[in-house]
Amino acid sequence: MKNPFDKYLINREPCILKFSVELLDGKVYSDNKISIKILFDISILWGLNMIESLDLNLYALNNRSNVAYDFNNIKPIEGAKFYIDKTRTGKSSITETTSGIYRVENTFSFDSPFFGSNFDFLGINIVMNSKSIDDETNIKKSIYNSAVPTLYLGIQTNE
Repeated sequence: MKNPFDKYLINREPCILKFSVELLDGKVYSDNKISIKILFDISILWGLNMIESLDLNLYALNNRSNVAYDFNNIKPIEGAKFYIDKTRTGKSSITETTSGIYRVENTFSFDSPFFGSNFDFLGINIVMNSKSIDDETNIKKSIYNSAVPTLYLGIQTNE
């Protein structure tokens, strides 16, 4: 029988608790700059590894089945690094709301990759960078992958 209290147990793996993406400025299918605000809360409990930073990368994708992707070689259109280690600072910020819960907020401004192309999804990837306490090897772990249809971004503006 499954334990009915499992849903109340603490998840030791990093996980996204809340996520939002909003088009602040510009139109998705124009040749001008667009500004996108991304906000998420992430639970990162300290475990056996030293967590250094989070990488947040944005990609232009499409949903066509006849277009093959080599996801290992795809380049992000924009990215940001958020340092969890308080001794390191970067352009982007992260705040700890409660013990182990971090709020990350960032605004990206970039030339629209959707204008004049067949891209119709905004791909989002969040990667945790840490070091092993045992041998100090670098560990990268993908925490969150999503694809937001550009139609969703366009609805949030007064087009």
